Amino acid sequence: MTAELSYISAGKKTARILTKLLYGVGILIVLFPVPVSALSDAQKKVFQSGIYYFNTEETLQACGANSSPGGSTSIPSNLSPSERVAAFVKAYGQMAYNDAIQSGVPWEVTQAQAIVESAFGDSAPGNNFFGIKASSSWTGPTQLLWTTEVINGSSVRVQAKFRVYASAQESFNDHSNFLRTNSNYSSAFQYSNNPIQFITAVAAGGYATAPDYAQTVGTIVQEIINFNADAKILTPSSQIQFNVPPVGSPTGGTGDGALCGGGTTTSGDSSQIVGDIGLSSDSVACATGTKDLGVVTSQYTGTFKKDQGDLKIRLCQIPNIPGVGNDVSGTQISGGVTVNSRVSGAWFALGEAAKAAGMNFLATSSFRLANSCGGTGDGDYCARPGQSPHQLGVAIDFGGNTYIKGSNTTSCSGRITDRSSKEWVWLYENAEKFGFKQYSAESWHWDPLPMNNRCGENQL
Repeated sequence: MTAELSYISAGKKTARILTKLLYGVGILIVLFPVPVSALSDAQKKVFQSGIYYFNTEETLQACGANSSPGGSTSIPSNLSPSERVAAFVKAYGQMAYNDAIQSGVPWEVTQAQAIVESAFGDSAPGNNFFGIKASSSWTGPTQLLWTTEVINGSSVRVQAKFRVYASAQESFNDHSNFLRTNSNYSSAFQYSNNPIQFITAVAAGGYATAPDYAQTVGTIVQEIINFNADAKILTPSSQIQFNVPPVGSPTGGTGDGALCGGGTTTSGDSSQIVGDIGLSSDSVACATGTKDLGVVTSQYTGTFKKDQGDLKIRLCQIPNIPGVGNDVSGTQISGGVTVNSRVSGAWFALGEAAKAAGMNFLATSSFRLANSCGGTGDGDYCARPGQSPHQLGVAIDFGGNTYIKGSNTTSCSGRITDRSSKEWVWLYENAEKFGFKQYSAESWHWDPLPMNNRCGENQL
């Protein structure tokens, strides 16, 4: 299994010709339209047929074809096609998944297109999986790679600047934002929960001239879906509750890089609480920057539980809020708090803001699987069985303060304060911006529950 890349430019229009051999079939893909007159006689024949069984001695190197991956994970070439797909998903799936939550591009599609366009990462120099050129406004690192330009009707081999990314994640974000900001593909985003329909719509929008492009990439998408159904590595896009900006706008960040000639590309994150915290969150992905720990059946049975059956919570670890929390087995782990995926973006954003302000949080508790105090809580010092917001995965207990506790558990009129703690003061002034308030009777406890005894700024 192999692949070759070449580029042909005609004036301001750039066509990307990707010749690849997947599952024994060589296929030509032109990602951007070019006048057929710009192609050589041999290329015209290939262009018109849509099928190309390439001669490796004649194929020109471009966008890093056959060059060092420059930081990407190498997928062994001696594996079967299905095994290579599985290995690629294991290596890059989480990154595509992180991007999907912010962009609405199904992660299975990003993975399949990356497989096709980088030849399983073999041709991804500088983590550039989609051959994105560095435009004049690009301020990041670049690399010179061989490409083919059509100048005065003749094909000339030249070197051009292409972007270098710090990670595959940045490359995936760049590619998805090209799709988001190009009106040709806007109809695809109604199918974020259907990867096959999504890539079909992208192909219909003119992404490739090969008539079987959707079928080719769709075959790999289905391979990924089947593998993930057995391996259960990531939540399928069909089950993700997407909450992304309107199509046409990037998902954050800066830059106007061109995907081999055009398209705006950036990256970003969400800081919003997603949906109703009383509903299961197994279909809600962890926010970008957080770690997906898997799904757990919560023991929370309190007022805010909306599901009739078991409450399934997807747990996410927040690395920028140091501290501890339970994993899906109920084991306490360090390395960052653990929370419900519905609040993962909001807690992560709070952590970033706190870090920028010089706060040194150390959380002493976050998600807890078991009942407080061994199930003997009376609602005073310890929550009653099944009633703790920690079991819902939305609360964090912050250290660094003096742990002042009071008896008023009903309103903010007698709220406990801890002005001697700079951490408490910062949370008092900022936590509500992210959707979190203090439990009136505990100076250390903050969560998003809509209750009279949850106190925001100036509620004293």
